Order: sequence, then C-alpha cells, then structure tokens
Amino acid sequence: MKVVCTICSRHKREDEALLAANLRYTSPHIGTTEEISKKWSLPFFILSGKCGLIPADEQIPYYDYYLKQDASDALAFFIANQIQLHGITQIDFYKEDKGSWAPYEHALKKEATLRKLNSLYTCFHRRIVASILFHFKTRKPTHFWIFN
Repeated sequence: MKVVCTICSRHKREDEALLAANLRYTSPHIGTTEEISKKWSLPFFILSGKCGLIPADEQIPYYDYYLKQDASDALAFFIANQIQLHGITQIDFYKEDKGSWAPYEHALKKEATLRKLNSLYTCFHRRIVASILFHFKTRKPTHFWIFN
C-alpha cells in the first residue's frame, strides 16, 4: 500500500485526553500533507519520534519528545514493524530542509536499507508541495517528478 507521510511537530494540542494524531499535531505541514493525501485518496501517516509511523487517525497522548540523530537508528527498527503491520510498500514523504527533520529522514532511509529496499520512500520538499497542490487540484497524478 502506498501512503503519504510527514513528520510530527513540536507544536501540539496539550489536551489530556487521547487525540487523533492529525488533531494532536498543530503545525501547518500536517494539514498540508493531509490535504495532499485526501486529494490523491491515499492513507495519511505521521512519523513520530515517540510513536513511530502511525495512521493520522490513531489516538495518541500528549507528549514532549525531541528526536535526536543518535536515536534515529532505534526509530528505524521500530517503524520496520509498523510498515509490515500496515502493509506499506511505498511512502511519499513530505519534508522541509531543516536540521530537526534529518533524524526522521535518516530513520526512513535506514529502515529501507534494513529491508534491502531501494525505493521505499520518495521525498517531496516543501518548496514544491504548493505547486503540486495547485497543479493537481482537480485530477489525481499518476507519476511524480522530484527535483532536489
């Protein structure tokens, strides 16, 4: 199964009750990536340093955790099981060019290496997401071309 994914965010609703991940995280990139997944009728997942690779509607508690580079290998092992559990075969990963996002991308790359997959995920940089949304507003794309 192909999914659309982005990372969690440090900005969260602090409700004590469990909330769906897409409601817990409040950064704009969450909503933008979710919009893309809806337009393309693909499941939306969020890569959390604490919870791993989770469906956007999964109920999660409030937490405060910052993923550092030295913990990204452990995250890779953790998400390997989740990828298999959910039957994920391809991830369209939406990212920004920020140092704080690097451990998440590293975990995805490491997971793909562990399973000897060369094309588990494709990165889409923030600068092209707006044009993707505009260009494909009324039709579903069949191929993506990424220019880094």
